Amino acid sequence: KEGVEENIEFKDDDNLIIKGNNLIGLSSLLKRYEGKVKLIYIDPPYFFQDLKEYDAFKYNSNFKLSTWLVFLKNRLEIAKKLLAYDGSIWVHVGEEGMHYLKIIMDDIFGAKKFIGTIPRKTREGKNDVPFNFSQDFDFILVYTKGDKSDAILNRKITRNYIETPDFPGRPWRRGDIKQQKNYLERPNSDFDMINPKTGKIYPVDKNAVWRVTKDTFEDWYSKGYVGFPDDYDFMTGEQPFRRSFKDEDEKKEKGASVFSDFLLKEFVQQIMGKGKTSNKDLVSELDFNYAKPESLMKSIIEVSTSEKDIVLDFFLGSGTTAAVAHKMKRKYIGIEQMNYIEDVTLTRLNKVIEGEEGGISKVVNWQGGGSFVYCELLENSKELIDEIQNATD
Repeated sequence: KEGVEENIEFKDDDNLIIKGNNLIGLSSLLKRYEGKVKLIYIDPPYFFQDLKEYDAFKYNSNFKLSTWLVFLKNRLEIAKKLLAYDGSIWVHVGEEGMHYLKIIMDDIFGAKKFIGTIPRKTREGKNDVPFNFSQDFDFILVYTKGDKSDAILNRKITRNYIETPDFPGRPWRRGDIKQQKNYLERPNSDFDMINPKTGKIYPVDKNAVWRVTKDTFEDWYSKGYVGFPDDYDFMTGEQPFRRSFKDEDEKKEKGASVFSDFLLKEFVQQIMGKGKTSNKDLVSELDFNYAKPESLMKSIIEVSTSEKDIVLDFFLGSGTTAAVAHKMKRKYIGIEQMNYIEDVTLTRLNKVIEGEEGGISKVVNWQGGGSFVYCELLENSKELIDEIQNATD
């Protein structure tokens, strides 16, 4: 085919798509990728208490609970080895299986490595439901190998900076210099602040004193961390402010905290028509009724990775994770064993390379380009497959 090379040499910075059993596929990745994957996202078959008449995810979703848990446990144990210390793993799950799976993941990753349960709203309320209660969420269990003090997730904040003649070459922003403590709780911050340049007095608020103390004011001011509105003709307000410099913001190790409801914003985008799978993401609704939209993966990739980090999805399905990672300049590995990988997944990724304008393309200004390597696992050894599936170490 045009644009396709055969007998190529695989390089460490290549993107990789594998067709084959994902348990064997994961094992085959260990030698090259152990401890290197920054984000693992999977949307495996859900567990349902009642058997379904349809195959919602193009996998067999009609598991017995014990079978479903062992099925995931075997794969998650290998996934943990691939995960980087400061990486995170996100497992999409329905409410019927979530609490059982959490116990398994607590055992594999450690209960103290549990980051949180993130709700994702899937629909508005529905009538004619069990117990007359409409469950409108599915969930994502998030774990890491890092510690609680590590900034495993980061939220980027768009800030407006200004540059003034008194701080040339150092853009800065204005912040609140008051704290939610009163004069009894912080007596050292109970003082009237005086602008050294103009002599103007700014009385303290007894119920919300300054963040700076009387003893540290001179040090803060000498470093530019305290500003006054009467120093600038363009500025309004009657309170001193905390000045933060852009260069110091960029040096901070931790980004802003990620709030647990951040995926609800993605849902709002969907119902406003910005993330609907069938219209925007080049995936046939007939083939993948429950494929996750690109906007969902964009939200997750934004808070968990940086450019060139490795993203892994070993239930690749229609290829949403790989498509979004490609557009967001992340490296990716995808594993899928179903035959539709050739007609659906690979076709979609080739369109991404050609510069398709669906999904998040306009938001990230996607223009096309890049490549991926596609391979198929050799699975002609029944003995090897049985040995791996029955392995205890």
